[in-house]
Amino acid sequence: MIKPISFFALCILLIACGKNGPKKGTQLKGQDALEYLAGSDFKTWKLSKGHDYYEYLQFDSKGGCMYQSGNMVRYEVDKDSLVVKEGAENFPYKILYVSENMFKMTQPGHDTLLYKTIDKPLKEGQYIGKKIDPKWMKGKFGTTWKFEEGEKVYSFMNDGTIIDAVSLKKVDTWSVKDSVLHFGTTKFEIFRLSPVFFDYDVFGMTIKLNYLCEANADGSPVRKLSETKTEGL
Repeated sequence: MIKPISFFALCILLIACGKNGPKKGTQLKGQDALEYLAGSDFKTWKLSKGHDYYEYLQFDSKGGCMYQSGNMVRYEVDKDSLVVKEGAENFPYKILYVSENMFKMTQPGHDTLLYKTIDKPLKEGQYIGKKIDPKWMKGKFGTTWKFEEGEKVYSFMNDGTIIDAVSLKKVDTWSVKDSVLHFGTTKFEIFRLSPVFFDYDVFGMTIKLNYLCEANADGSPVRKLSETKTEGL
């Protein structure tokens, strides 16, 4: 499971931070983070940058947390520590920055995540509707994805080329328009494209890819393939 930005424009705000102003994670005390994340009742947040299983998070003031599938989990927050509790598993995060409408956090070994508030509340049991946003395939140079079945690992580069992340040979070209993946001259319907999941149809068969990491300029993954994990995706 992947648990899995520029903030220069916000630095000026930090200089004038008061008790109720935006805070760096190291400045959080007591229930500060809880008040920012949940407000007086609840607040809904959407992942803006970074790759993580939780694309949407809705925190309530009673310790409940709903995500994009409409499922409810629990969470605990203490100063700059946020722990999402899903069943018997705990997923710890470190809050780097938080304000009324933006928060930035990270998990050791994974991406830095940027969330922003949205007005639309999540509802239990209702999955967020399909929306194909190719930004999740973009990185500094590109992003690397592993096929759920088999050993293929492809890097989708920002210049529109697909690179075999092992041999570093060009496979084809790619682009996304609406819900269609253009793989060379062939078109495939995309079922899901999220920060960590990429599923599309190939002549009636669903192909599933899982996000691994950013790609280097040559198409190789920034992390060694032996270090990447896809369990729990």
